[in-house]
Amino acid sequence: KRLVIIGSGISGANLAYQLSQRGYDNILVVDQGPLFENLGATSHAPGGISPFDGRSETITWIAKYSAGLYKQLGAMNSVGCLYIARTDKGFHKLQQEDAKRAVELGVTPPKILSSEEVHKLWPSMDQKVVKGAVFFTGDSNNPAPGRANAVRAVERLAELSTDTGRVTFRGHTKIVQILSRDNKYTEVT
Repeated sequence: KRLVIIGSGISGANLAYQLSQRGYDNILVVDQGPLFENLGATSHAPGGISPFDGRSETITWIAKYSAGLYKQLGAMNSVGCLYIARTDKGFHKLQQEDAKRAVELGVTPPKILSSEEVHKLWPSMDQKVVKGAVFFTGDSNNPAPGRANAVRAVERLAELSTDTGRVTFRGHTKIVQILSRDNKYTEVT
């Protein structure tokens, strides 16, 4: 049996990589256009990775894992992540709620920055508009957040996957139909 993954962007390439690392075999990744750098979202996404969204341990874990993986792949610019407040109320929330929640989720405690400190980090930022910020960086237990080069990450994931001999990537392949039987996909043509 063959496992078919439709789409060679970051989700498809990462899925192929993860499955190949877990011993799955005979994986085919297809894309309707050229592989990796194409019209899909991965080629156009800004690539910001923040370890903190404040909502869940799962999303936080995924962000931390992704930042670490992309760093290993040479596809991560670990510059940190800045959350800016434009009001006193917003700055208070960043300091009192968001920073504490981040620590609860296992994220490296952020640095609390004044508007002057934000301006030093980001000189083009209008200091009059900013009340303050929290700045997330990494430490020995947490990879630093920043900007991922998604196309580079996909290329490296595909390279590592195909090196196992378990994964094949094929571009310019149109899916005509997907057949199913008993609530299981049985054939892709």
